[in-house]
Amino acid sequence: MFNYLINNTRMNLYELEIIAKDLRYNHRDVILESGYPTIESAGYFVDAIDKLHHQLLSLLNIRAGFRVFENIKLESSFLIVENQKFNTGRIISADLKGSNTAAFFVCSIGEGFEEFLKPVFESSPAEGFLFDLLGSMIIEAVADYTEEKIIQLASEKYGFKCTNRFSPGYCKWSVEEQHKLFTLFPTNFCGISLSASALMHPRKSVSGLIGLGEAVRKHKYQCAICDMEHCFRRKKE
Repeated sequence: MFNYLINNTRMNLYELEIIAKDLRYNHRDVILESGYPTIESAGYFVDAIDKLHHQLLSLLNIRAGFRVFENIKLESSFLIVENQKFNTGRIISADLKGSNTAAFFVCSIGEGFEEFLKPVFESSPAEGFLFDLLGSMIIEAVADYTEEKIIQLASEKYGFKCTNRFSPGYCKWSVEEQHKLFTLFPTNFCGISLSASALMHPRKSVSGLIGLGEAVRKHKYQCAICDMEHCFRRKKE
């Protein structure tokens, strides 16, 4: 199946074993994300990105896990899981249609990234900006990897398909509902904590949910009806 650090069958709780080479991303793509028309046009920054990325890899503490909940209750603008009502809104609920099971996940690249980033910013704000983008790219690659493992589990264990993944703060799902989401996991699961304002620590962390079911469909993200201008999914369109 796949490597894991925790497999609590009673709770349907899994923590994945992930190393940087498992992830699919190209660190040089941050140059294009930052606005340069081509990699070559960034000049000096190409070598700097290569060098600093190599140094960063040894400092990452990638952690990710998820918990599967069966017999969820899904309505037109919310779902209920273990007596917790998640007000996901109509956009997400529509995409979850057909789900009778849900996987909630959290993942992080660890505190080492922030420790690495601070002196980079102090010596060169431009390089610091690029590496902050790189941190966002890496954590999205971790979320992609986690999603792939949820899809694999859904197929092998339940014979189910999966929906897209959704996170609090996107598609009009309030980020405040992080507090509800984190009650579904053991305290400090995957080394992630939550502030009173619902911000995750370490900063480069992602949480969310994926619907599972026999009849679910994976739709194209509905960017045309969502007003979140800076959503990473909109950038991928």
